Amino acid sequence: MKNVFALLKENFENLPLIWKLSLYNIKAQYANHYLGILWAILMPAAQVGVFYVIFGLGLRGDRGDVQNVPFLVYLITGIFAFSFISGCINAASKYSESGLSLPAVNGL
Repeated sequence: MKNVFALLKENFENLPLIWKLSLYNIKAQYANHYLGILWAILMPAAQVGVFYVIFGLGLRGDRGDVQNVPFLVYLITGIFAFSFISGCINAASKYSESGLSLPAVNGL
């Protein structure tokens, strides 16, 4: 348990450095995009808009809320969860592909 508190203390002491490194990483990630960091907000918002029009208004019709929770809440939760998991899987596969050198097998 002491290790956990020591780790939290170290993170709290280095919070400005963590913040600067995070901002640098975000800027580097979106440096080649035309809209920059705004793209990270616009893309999921556009997905939510399109899916809401198709599934919320079109296919669902006038069914109302699901257990008094608006459909939009379920939609946003699902899209953001899917995007996060998809990004994690893609990053892991790229990492494992670049980090491992598998031997070539002839005939397969």
